Amino acid sequence: MKKYWFVLETYTFIWDDEENVLIYNSLSGKSLLFRKDAELTPVIEELKSQANLYVIELQEDVLNLKSVSNFVKKVRAAYSGDLYEQSKFPHKPIVIVPKINLNDEVERDRGDFKNVEFFGQKVLNNLLELSVFWGGNCKLKCKDCDSAFKQISWCTRFEAEINEAVLKCLIEQIQVAKIRRVTFIGDCLFNSSLFKQYRDDISSLSCVRNLMIHSRAFSFFDSSAVTSCISVFSELTILVDDIRDIKPGLLDGIREQPSVFVFRITSEADFEMALDCVNSLNLNAKFIPYYNGDNMKFFEDVVYQDKKTILSTKWSKKDIFSHQHVNANYFGNLTLKPDGDIFSDKEKSALGNILSAPLSTLVYKELQTKEHWRLTRDKVQPCAKCLYRYLCPPVSDYEKVIGKFNLCHL
Repeated sequence: MKKYWFVLETYTFIWDDEENVLIYNSLSGKSLLFRKDAELTPVIEELKSQANLYVIELQEDVLNLKSVSNFVKKVRAAYSGDLYEQSKFPHKPIVIVPKINLNDEVERDRGDFKNVEFFGQKVLNNLLELSVFWGGNCKLKCKDCDSAFKQISWCTRFEAEINEAVLKCLIEQIQVAKIRRVTFIGDCLFNSSLFKQYRDDISSLSCVRNLMIHSRAFSFFDSSAVTSCISVFSELTILVDDIRDIKPGLLDGIREQPSVFVFRITSEADFEMALDCVNSLNLNAKFIPYYNGDNMKFFEDVVYQDKKTILSTKWSKKDIFSHQHVNANYFGNLTLKPDGDIFSDKEKSALGNILSAPLSTLVYKELQTKEHWRLTRDKVQPCAKCLYRYLCPPVSDYEKVIGKFNLCHL
């Protein structure tokens, strides 16, 4: 009786639940879905076994079973695996199984905070972006001021301006930490004496310096103050929830500045009006869906996914690893509030305060908790039991605001 080696390719992933098995080719982005039965299930279990390293032996009688034969033929046709006759290839092939282990220092030594002194810059390499709320009792009175920032990157009002000691400490630590990007959020910089005092220090930061402001601020503050403030930053993010705020004159002071207009979208009508505005003024823009409590139908249409959408989205091997181990929406991002408190999740307690703990300690603490930066779909229900969990986008603030993690039609 002939014997064969059946091999899954190193870029192929295999997942199963009680009823089905899913084969995903990370090169082509193609998926294969099979129904389990008494014939196929033992083959799947062998393929999944770490001891077999994606290579199993199939005898001719097993290969001739209808469901096994169909499985092997389709996997081969999709270039997700192959079959080798042992008489021609007697030695078991070697395959590098697509799996990573996070055996870095944080994993090995979690629980020992003394290590943060030793890791130093290496820990800070995980900090990609710091968002800084400037505060200062904003007078714009924007719609949903107290809630929008909870689900999307948006400004919000704080009574007090950022503390000078906090700002000074922040600048000093950014210079050491080599953060890639710092986003200052708030319109009160435009008339802030504290900003004027530290504008040269902020301007000298070697990272990307992004200013996030509301579009309404351009008509609320003196134009010369706005222009002077904007010149300190290397990028500009303009938040728009009402296209009437976008006037041609607004663009005059920022034409030389790399800028993106972020439109908050709650309906199809919102999108159509925003798109017309973008096209007529030739704006660099992003459109961000926003859940306002009354637009679930719109949200289901533009955010929710169905099986067809999930299986048609192409993810690389690196993307899959990310979905398995970290949350790409959150990882590397921290938020600083005007009092110096630093958060990874704005709705939970602070990791600490920048005046009493260096950024390296706070980053290390977040890496240990696994509650936000590493909030994967394996850790939430009902996603943890879903066959498609690694092919879905990471958990976002949308799920938290709506109150459920499965924003899909499965």
